Amino acid sequence: GPTIQRVKQYQKSDLAFTIQPPSYLATIWALVNDNTYIYAGGASNVRRYLKPNLVYTGPTGAYGGTIRALAQDAGFIFAGGDTIFTVRKYEKTGMTAIAESPSYGATIWALAQDADFIYAGGATTQTIRKYKKSDLTLVAESPNYNGTIYALATSVGIPVVSTDPASLVQLTQATLNGTLDNDGGEACACAFEYGLTTAYGTVTSTQS
Repeated sequence: GPTIQRVKQYQKSDLAFTIQPPSYLATIWALVNDNTYIYAGGASNVRRYLKPNLVYTGPTGAYGGTIRALAQDAGFIFAGGDTIFTVRKYEKTGMTAIAESPSYGATIWALAQDADFIYAGGATTQTIRKYKKSDLTLVAESPNYNGTIYALATSVGIPVVSTDPASLVQLTQATLNGTLDNDGGEACACAFEYGLTTAYGTVTSTQS
């Protein structure tokens, strides 16, 4: 937030402070994370920090206003804010902007997402707007909320997985294969259960 202007990391178990990166040099308004990074948005851009030690690894280009809301999926970061009033889409790998929505018409205070769409809410316009994730074209708009929208949520879809044929099958070992066909809009950790009976009893290490 303001004053300290840093991301601070606390242990979940007892909320003990553990580490902080250098200052963002402005108020941090929004945070999202995936399995590898923390993404912080504020007065100018999105900054990326490597877990677990919060090592700063780089920013996006300037948004053109203060970023008030962030959302993320497996490959992209979505930012919304004031001044330009758009949702902007950045590749996670290079932190480069690749798409931008039409103007919301006012400050975007909240973003939410599912597998296919980004939802934005904010001030003045006071509606929820629905954009395609692929190119951020506007596809729908809710009735007026009659107040500034500061928070949004979507229900998470059920992930869809498929089991593929085993490979490297030997007398006492084999490689199990599967595909995450749809993550339901959230990052997933995938594993296999296996055993000598349908009770299974052993779980592989997770992959995400």
